[in-house]
Amino acid sequence: MARRSGRRSGARSAARRADTDCLRCHTTGGTGLRDSGLDLGSYTALRLGGNRSRQTIVVAGDPCASVLVQKLGPAPPFGARMPRNGPPYLPASDVALITDWIIEGAHDN
Repeated sequence: MARRSGRRSGARSAARRADTDCLRCHTTGGTGLRDSGLDLGSYTALRLGGNRSRQTIVVAGDPCASVLVQKLGPAPPFGARMPRNGPPYLPASDVALITDWIIEGAHDN
């Protein structure tokens, strides 16, 4: 998959896109963190994954194997599609930004 021109890249750009939908539940005190163990409060915590996903939450270079991308799609491998209170779900453009970040190596940049 080619990088989309004009797009910002990196973990911070992807995190900003997911900020309101994901961090509300997947940080300290949130139901997502409590239920799944997935903490999105830092890059290090994200890469540890949740109770089921573990390090497959993000497989650098392989968005199809990354549970993070799978959970944002219509047929997650377990549990519910995210965000749990959807629809609405993340726009395709936001999922594409996260996918691009993973393709590019999922660096903390």
